Amino acid sequence: YQLDIKSDLLTGSINIPAAEDELLAVDLERLYLQKSSQTDKIEIDPRRLPPMKLRVDELKFDDLTVHDVAIDALRSDRGLIFDPIAFKAVKLDAKGRGSWQLDQENQADSNFQLTFNSSDIEDSLKSLGWSVALKNSDAVVESIVRWPGAPHQIALDKATGISHINLGPGVVEDVEPGAGRFLALFNLSAISRRLTLDFSDVGKKGFSYDRIEGQFELLPGGNVHTDELKIASSAANITIQGDTNIVAKTYNQDILVEPTVTNSLPTAGAIIAGPVGIAAGFLAKGFASFFGLDKVTHLKYEMRGTWEQPEFTKVPINTNTSE
Repeated sequence: YQLDIKSDLLTGSINIPAAEDELLAVDLERLYLQKSSQTDKIEIDPRRLPPMKLRVDELKFDDLTVHDVAIDALRSDRGLIFDPIAFKAVKLDAKGRGSWQLDQENQADSNFQLTFNSSDIEDSLKSLGWSVALKNSDAVVESIVRWPGAPHQIALDKATGISHINLGPGVVEDVEPGAGRFLALFNLSAISRRLTLDFSDVGKKGFSYDRIEGQFELLPGGNVHTDELKIASSAANITIQGDTNIVAKTYNQDILVEPTVTNSLPTAGAIIAGPVGIAAGFLAKGFASFFGLDKVTHLKYEMRGTWEQPEFTKVPINTNTSE
């Protein structure tokens, strides 16, 4: 039979099947949820839940809003398998699968594997309530995350997982310090401001980049580690290694900067002396490469401190030997 519901928090219909093994069909126009101090204390045995097909036009969880939610929950011997999972936000499509099952000791465990595709990472994250310094950039983020407990009992200090990010061309703009967990993984605003002090062609009118790619590992305690996050741009190539803690909101990262100083030589020549200057600029660039001068200007920084007030220390490095 069908149950129709209309309230401030939930509007839609629930079709309850006659047979126990048939899918419960939940079709909602809106569903508004709110996390409370009591939410984590709610214990549910996923093995006792019915298989269901959930469709929600608009889902709100606290300040987070997504649309076109589609989740199929199928029974397993140990709980529920969610396959597929799909939802949308502004310029964002998310798809994946997950599970909510009991282990051999009857302890609940949640696992999710999601892929996020955004045509504009700034607009997408703003629609989810996060500030971000990345403008005009498409993005693909692939994540696997797990935590002990039910899906509604997620806790950052207990979750573990791995994420791979790949961002297309864009611009780093200045944002309020400490705004948004995604930005905090690698604080490009702070890095761009610091580089402006050392390189006149880095950080002016926003730091433009060609690609950002790397992998992050989420460890117990809220520590997020990256071995090598690479940022490629016409002004400089940047590599970030180290940790940021999304619970304590702190940094412990090393940043290697390799300015592409010789790239500006032909442009400078054109400004000075037209076509003759262009030729001289390219010639100078060739000599710089031949004698290794294009590899001299490397800088290494240590970024420590809090998200709100990261501190930079310039570290001397020897570019003639590998570290």
